Amino acid sequence: MPLSDDEVHRWLNRYKSGWIGLHFDDPRDGQSTYFELSGDSYSRQSAAFTDPANRTIWLDNQVKWTGLPDTDVTWLAGWSARYNGNLLWVTQAPPTEGATARGGRYSLERYSVALSVN
Repeated sequence: MPLSDDEVHRWLNRYKSGWIGLHFDDPRDGQSTYFELSGDSYSRQSAAFTDPANRTIWLDNQVKWTGLPDTDVTWLAGWSARYNGNLLWVTQAPPTEGATARGGRYSLERYSVALSVN
């Protein structure tokens, strides 16, 4: 049963704000830790997404982390809260030069992450 664009856009509107976490493995398989980075000064960062268009919302702000542990970042996850909360969505980290937290920094540029429903 295909959903209308209006229904998909109503659903995507629920994810327009939240928190992005960095993960070193697929968080869907992580049980209690969700393979999320921890230690040093790591914490989830606030993120905003655009209004839905063509069944897609895009990251609408730059998101930066500093003071990270020396870990490869391979997955991103959307969370309902900065601490604890519910896992909302997951995606592989963008294949960019910044896809590693080595050196203590990681950033996502505006429009580098999209949530989409076909």
